[in-house]
Amino acid sequence: MPRRVINRRNHSALGRYVDESPEGTEFRRVAKRVLDLCKQSTPLTLMVTSAVRGEGKTTVAANLAIALAGDKRRRVLLVDADLRRPRLHTLFGFTRRNGLGDVLRNDLKVRAVYKSSTMENLTVITGGRFNKSPSKLFNNSRWRELLAELRADFDVIVFDFPPTIPVDDPESVGKEMDGVLFVFLSGKTPREVGQRAVSILKSAQANVLGVIVNDLSEVLPYYYRHKYYKYYNTKPEVTFNSRQET
Repeated sequence: MPRRVINRRNHSALGRYVDESPEGTEFRRVAKRVLDLCKQSTPLTLMVTSAVRGEGKTTVAANLAIALAGDKRRRVLLVDADLRRPRLHTLFGFTRRNGLGDVLRNDLKVRAVYKSSTMENLTVITGGRFNKSPSKLFNNSRWRELLAELRADFDVIVFDFPPTIPVDDPESVGKEMDGVLFVFLSGKTPREVGQRAVSILKSAQANVLGVIVNDLSEVLPYYYRHKYYKYYNTKPEVTFNSRQET
């Protein structure tokens, strides 16, 4: 399978991900739980979304994909499907151009937009060219053809979609995903807002697997904090920070 190799900066998401950190441990747990819930042979398509902006969904999608790619036998693809506010390219040190938007417009073939990461089995598709009406791109035959093409090349495909309440992109394609994960920011996302977002996708017949609580302000119980994960003699490096999520 041909891949387009592009240089990355050292501060990419892969450079900040530490396997034996508390975050790395939790993302491996999430990855295992997702695979257990789906209980199906690959290929597997997963949507990561949120209720509103600023909940950390892009960072969660990136780190979930990295955790899934920890099994070197598993071919993992991470796709930036948030075409209004794409951010995955910034996390991995890629350029935005030549991405999903270009494929959905039939400007480029899908294999021309594969971007190789420093993990041999993790590939990224960035957002690509901007479009004023992304919803239309997810409601045409090219989108469904693209899903079939991606399933032929990869074992697990993680899509970073926009928030569910402001736009209807997740609602339009939710039922075409094998599973949907919501990201809620602990201490920020009102319960009724989160419930509304989940209800929207369930009404659209999406398979909502569950919720990932993104804790940035340490409002979760004490046992979620870094010091309770210490086991080795060496101190884990500082990993990702979701505060800049849009």
